Amino acid sequence: MAENQQAAGNDNQNQPQFALQRIYVKDLS
Repeated sequence: MAENQQAAGNDNQNQPQFALQRIYVKDLS
């Protein structure tokens, strides 16, 4: 939930984090 609130205030800064999470999930898969 905290991440969602941060995205609303920091959409630009949340973009790179989302990409990192996607890579992490792919690596785990």
